[in-house]
Amino acid sequence: MLAEWQNKPGFIDVFRVANPRMPGGTVWQNIHVEWSTADRRVDFIFLIDGKNGRDPVVRSSRLAFDQPGRLPNGDALWPSDHRGVLADIELAPVDGPRMSRLSDTRTR
Repeated sequence: MLAEWQNKPGFIDVFRVANPRMPGGTVWQNIHVEWSTADRRVDFIFLIDGKNGRDPVVRSSRLAFDQPGRLPNGDALWPSDHRGVLADIELAPVDGPRMSRLSDTRTR
């Protein structure tokens, strides 16, 4: 379902905007091998297109946890079977406060 959202009008796939030609697999990493086995994208950051000409700006996006570490015996160990998606996004300012105040319910 998430992959379908990539093509829906109104949704911005942040990683794809910043990396149009990079496969960016985020799932099914065998955590005990040296090489990358993540070959499908299931981890996303989606933005909604801005209205009134105030689209968010994607500055960068990359995969995180995309390199194995080492066990004391030298064997590879990946941090997870998923990769994280990290993004630097500039959001448009809002016209006014979006936070509503709760009424004071304390008894006096």
